[in-house]
Amino acid sequence: MEDMKATEILMHEHELILRGIAVLERLARLADSGESVPAADARTVIGFIRSFADGCHHAKEEGVLFPAMEAAGIPKEGGPIGMMLIEHDQGRAAVRAMDEAVNGFGRDADAPGAFAKAAFAYASLLSNHIWKENNILFRMADQRIPSSQDAAMVSAYGEHEAKVAGTCDYGHYLAMIEGLERTYSA
Repeated sequence: MEDMKATEILMHEHELILRGIAVLERLARLADSGESVPAADARTVIGFIRSFADGCHHAKEEGVLFPAMEAAGIPKEGGPIGMMLIEHDQGRAAVRAMDEAVNGFGRDADAPGAFAKAAFAYASLLSNHIWKENNILFRMADQRIPSSQDAAMVSAYGEHEAKVAGTCDYGHYLAMIEGLERTYSA
């Protein structure tokens, strides 16, 4: 990934996040149809979202990319950056709702339906969010942020990863998602 531009790194991470979302949707379909969903597997996907999608990926956007975009003249308030931040917060709320529902698995008959509802909401939100970032926001960033700043942004991503040891271990999360994909094949 060292040869990738800052936005390409984020797009690469999006590919894994979308795979995790696909697994989440499979779990949600099971829960929605009344089939049993192992709480451990639901918690694994929620952990992936919290650690990798939010703790690593969104943190890079919020701490590095978005400030660079603002410095390049792209407004935060009332602009595309502000909308992405709102959607990050909406995603976090959906994750909290999923987590709360999973805590009720086996004890609350409504918990699987609540999990499915929150999971479908998250999956829809993040899928659309990623499309907007890949096709609109990152193109804006590539056009407006001077290419001379790219290496510093990539370095800042690395500094973030070093601070949150383990959270950004792409290989670890890839193996996790691949295992879940085998268990919950489409």
